[in-house]
Amino acid sequence: MSYSFSIITPAYNSASYIKKAIDSIVNCNYDKSKLEYIIIDDGSTDNTFEVIKPYLEKYQWIKYIKKTNGNWGSVINYAISNKLVHNDYVLICDSDDVILPNAFSEVNKKCHNADMVYGSFYLWNGKKIKIYCSPFLWFFRRNIIKNNKKVFSPIN
Repeated sequence: MSYSFSIITPAYNSASYIKKAIDSIVNCNYDKSKLEYIIIDDGSTDNTFEVIKPYLEKYQWIKYIKKTNGNWGSVINYAISNKLVHNDYVLICDSDDVILPNAFSEVNKKCHNADMVYGSFYLWNGKKIKIYCSPFLWFFRRNIIKNNKKVFSPIN
């Protein structure tokens, strides 16, 4: 079985760094027909949209929504209340995060129908790894609240 993933990126005045986040999703080694990428702009006043626009023109599976400014949590609540997520698992990828190329493939191989999958992240300065933190990366099954299961499956 091959799982599908919805990625939500909350963005607020992210023009100077969101490109790296989008590129990491676009360039991942996973079937793009199983990805849904939703960028929710939380009322940016910079040129965040101009950075995102070329991706919207090129990739049908990337969606952009602009809402009035709230906060990070309001973006997630907006996605939930407007039923924007349609795939098996949901990942919140902040506009300054990058996903490793094999992240979705690894989750697909190791999660075994879990309700939640967690993993690690690295912080580096462009030359070497500075900090290794585990766990940080969370994939939630879209219907976790309905099932109310407590199954965790690590990815590392």
